[in-house]
Amino acid sequence: KTRDVKARLGDPDTLPDVNKAKKQIAKTMTPVMKRHIGHAREAHQKRQAVLDAQRSAMQAAHQEARRKVQREQKIRQEREAIERQKTLPKGLKGLWARVTGKYAKIKKANEAHADQCRKRDLKEQNSMITDQLRERRGIQRKIALERQNHAVILQELRRDINRFRALERPSEHLLRRSKTIDNQRTR
Repeated sequence: KTRDVKARLGDPDTLPDVNKAKKQIAKTMTPVMKRHIGHAREAHQKRQAVLDAQRSAMQAAHQEARRKVQREQKIRQEREAIERQKTLPKGLKGLWARVTGKYAKIKKANEAHADQCRKRDLKEQNSMITDQLRERRGIQRKIALERQNHAVILQELRRDINRFRALERPSEHLLRRSKTIDNQRTR
C-alpha cells in the first residue's frame, strides 16, 4: 500500500507541506467560488425576470378585467335605470297613479330594485377582487421563495469562500502550539 501511495503522489520530499497546500487550494478555489456566486446571481436574475414578467402580465390582465367589469356594470346600470323608468306611468295615468298612491309604490319598488342591483354589482366586484388577490398572493409567494432560495445559495457560497480563505492563513491555535513547542525547545 505504501508503494501505491508513493506511485500516485510521487516523491514525498517534493510534495508541498500542509500549509502551502492549503494556501494553494484557497488561492485556486476562491475565484472559482466567486464565479459560482456570479452564476448564481445571473440565474436568480433570469428567474426573477420571468416572475416579474408574470406579475406584470397578471397585473395588466387584472386591470383590464376590472375595467371590463366596470364598463359592463355601467352599461347594465344604465339599461336597468331605463327599464325602471319605463315602469313609471306617464301622462294622465301618471297623474292618476300619483293621486291613488300607486306611483309612490312603484317608485319605492324601483328604488329597492336599484339598491339590489348596486349590491349585486358590489358583490361581483368584491368576488373578482378576492380572486385577483388570491392569484397575486400565489405569484408573490413564488417571488418570495425565489428570493429566499437565492439568499440561501449565496449564504452557502459565501460560507465556502470564508472556509477557503481561512485555509490561506494558518490557524491561530496552530501558531500558538508551534510557539509553545519552540519555547519548550529553547528551555
